[in-house]
Amino acid sequence: MIELFSFSLSPTDLSLLFVVALLIGMSKTGVHGAGMAAVPFLAMIFGGKESTGLLLPILCIADIFGVSYYHRHTHWSHLIKLFPWAAAGILIGTYVGDSIDDNMFRLIMGVIILGSLGIMIWKERSKSKRVPEGLWFAALRIAWRIYNDGR
Repeated sequence: MIELFSFSLSPTDLSLLFVVALLIGMSKTGVHGAGMAAVPFLAMIFGGKESTGLLLPILCIADIFGVSYYHRHTHWSHLIKLFPWAAAGILIGTYVGDSIDDNMFRLIMGVIILGSLGIMIWKERSKSKRVPEGLWFAALRIAWRIYNDGR
């Protein structure tokens, strides 16, 4: 057993952490959905709320490294447009996370992950590569443009 931040980690937990690190790295290099697979593994080790609190800084640091490495391809206007949505999501997630128990948090995360996976599969299978223009779809539209610019 290894002690890490008041958690006792078994060799199986450490193996899962290695898989999580690998999946996050793969997601940052363009393997679709690999980052979503990391969330349940972390939740198995640390619990729902704690895993989210651990994963968010990891993803932010990975994004900073990615933007700094590919700085010549960075569209700052897209990132600036995404920032309010990201900040709002973090604030809403913090509020919701404080007011519910861990089992409900896991259920909400599962619904979000399955919904995101469904949207990803739908977009991959749709014949039209056009992204909807509705106002409610603005954050996803910007993210889609960033994704396509990176290809």
